[in-house]
Amino acid sequence: MLITLYLTAALFYLLAASLQWRALQKKLPAKSAIYSMAVLAVLFHFAGGWFDNASSGMINVSLLHTLSLAALIMAVIIIVSKVSGQSLLTAGLVAFPIAAIILFTLVVSPDTPLPLMHISADTRIHVFSSMLAFALFGVATVYALFILMLDHFLRSHRLTAMVESLPPLEVLDKLLLRLVSIGFIALTVGLLSGFIFIDDLFAQHLQHKTILSIIAWLVFALLIFGRWRFGWRGRTAVRLTLVGMGFLILAYFGSKLVLEVILDTGWQQNSTEITQLK
Repeated sequence: MLITLYLTAALFYLLAASLQWRALQKKLPAKSAIYSMAVLAVLFHFAGGWFDNASSGMINVSLLHTLSLAALIMAVIIIVSKVSGQSLLTAGLVAFPIAAIILFTLVVSPDTPLPLMHISADTRIHVFSSMLAFALFGVATVYALFILMLDHFLRSHRLTAMVESLPPLEVLDKLLLRLVSIGFIALTVGLLSGFIFIDDLFAQHLQHKTILSIIAWLVFALLIFGRWRFGWRGRTAVRLTLVGMGFLILAYFGSKLVLEVILDTGWQQNSTEITQLK
């Protein structure tokens, strides 16, 4: 059942991405078809995650499952953006295949479960806001890469059909700032709630996560201030976005990769983390 749900979600993600690719190539599939595939992918993805946790009676916070949750939130943000009148659908060209790869990996090579048996409502605020921030910055990173690519092709005077189908640089720049600003708010909530609800955020096993997250927060704060005070945009905004996202990736997943995959000590780390949550 679980394998079927994840594989079906991955298939719909790939279908949505392929339709988006065709749209950028001006082969013009209907946007409604892209959204339909994306919505189906999210529904099956959510169902798979719910079934996975419900069947085991625990919240699995292993590396792949955490990546899966981040990918799911990114997909939801892309879909919901249509309601706001500022569609982020083009980000699905990158985000949807990544989600599919994560789900395929979960099916082919499932990781060792890391159960989080007890989590308070207060701590849920910290976890959700942190994951929401990561997803928002993830979508912002996609648009930063689009800006970099579009700027390169404009400078070299080589415009392909796909490049011409992307939104103008000014629109991409505004989307980037909006996503970074909202993500910054979510990250601020995540950090503040962590300091309030977690006993010792600078404990040895959490210290690097906290420090790297604070560095990322400072980078994004610098970007927002620089945009407001000095009008930073273009390559400067892209570089700061990529640097900030790099620190967030290290903070959120760097330690998990080392502990769970390289050192295979995830169980011990997780049991310690649980005792830190109020």
